[in-house]
Amino acid sequence: YGEDPVWVRYRRNFKGQFAPKTRKTCIRQEKLSTGNPCPICRDEYLILDCRNVVLLRQFISPFNGAILPTEKTGLCQHKHRELVVAIMKAKDYGLIKFDVPSREYEYSDYQKS
Repeated sequence: YGEDPVWVRYRRNFKGQFAPKTRKTCIRQEKLSTGNPCPICRDEYLILDCRNVVLLRQFISPFNGAILPTEKTGLCQHKHRELVVAIMKAKDYGLIKFDVPSREYEYSDYQKS
């Protein structure tokens, strides 16, 4: 996938102007049930595991540390639930830092002189 996250080049096919709600799952009875599966279901080598930190960081916002929504990433509901569990486990094990960077202010710039 290069430098881009897994979900960047993915675009779901749909009719109309607005995207429909995310599907429940892409795989039913061990087969792909849709012609356009989500980015994780379409690649059998991508595994959502708490030790796969490089993949999990692609689904975390760099600005506030929140998990990106399914509307942006295009994941199905089943894989999104697995993603949330894997990220929480990785945070519990200390593999992913989840503190938001703080800013240092120079208060003398804001005081009247």
